[in-house]
Amino acid sequence: MKNERKLGALVVGSAGQANDLHLRLQLSGSPIQMLGWIGPGGKATASESIQHLGGFEMAGQALRACFPEHVILGTSDAGVIASVLDCVDASKAEIWLLPDYFPPPAGTTPAFERGVGQKLSQAQRFAKRTIDLLVALPLTLLSLPLLSLLALSVKLDSAGPAVFKQPRVGEGGRLFGMFKLRTMRADLLDLSGREPKRPDDHRVTRVGRWLRRTSLDELPQLLNVLRGDLSLVGPRPEVIANLHRYAGASLDRFTVPQGLTGLWQVRGRKQPMYEWVGQDLEYAANWSLWLDAKILLLTPLAVLRGEGAF
Repeated sequence: MKNERKLGALVVGSAGQANDLHLRLQLSGSPIQMLGWIGPGGKATASESIQHLGGFEMAGQALRACFPEHVILGTSDAGVIASVLDCVDASKAEIWLLPDYFPPPAGTTPAFERGVGQKLSQAQRFAKRTIDLLVALPLTLLSLPLLSLLALSVKLDSAGPAVFKQPRVGEGGRLFGMFKLRTMRADLLDLSGREPKRPDDHRVTRVGRWLRRTSLDELPQLLNVLRGDLSLVGPRPEVIANLHRYAGASLDRFTVPQGLTGLWQVRGRKQPMYEWVGQDLEYAANWSLWLDAKILLLTPLAVLRGEGAF
């Protein structure tokens, strides 16, 4: 019998998390094998069969040395996650959350092994991706002059980078860096998403307030669509800080490609996404190319209304 090729995995977290995942993978007969772990501690605190590759600051070096197919995060520290995402972009590894965030039913394997994200058939997925590319590519090219002007405005208004990447949860729990024009002061930038948006938020800059009102801060996410992180239409990718609010059936919102716009946007976006999870479940259960087209046509009207945008 031909041996199944093993997929290498690197854990970013604690020694206990690395040991627990290593045991789960062994017991489940998974094709994924642990290559090591990155995090605080040392060899004395981890299983002898798992190599400790250094602290969080060693993520880039470890990725270059191990070439893992999967990077599995056990930390919710937004700064560490953002740093790891930067390293992963260069290595092309997939990045996933530990099952602490997506608790599997008893006796099953972690979420990233369960094939979460199989709501669409291959043919449907191909059609959706084809439309994404046919629409997003010309839109991206046409928007480049505007994006350049907006980026310059952000830079002139306050010190710091014009564009940043915020860790977001994609289809099936896969993490990616979502591009956004910076709307806050760089020293007060909230990568975690823990702080709720408020109309009178003192962290938001003058240009940033206008960008949020017009939703133009989301324009760089066309690049995420081209990269395959996002679809044009789908549930908005959640911030890690809100994942604990999802359980059971509500996790089905993550079983379809996450999107640049969706039902939540065109129906008002007045409440946080986790309070409107029914809209996302409705989309996941009733997906069609026609529904995507309808949402795309309604999105400009929603942007012009500006409801919930601040």
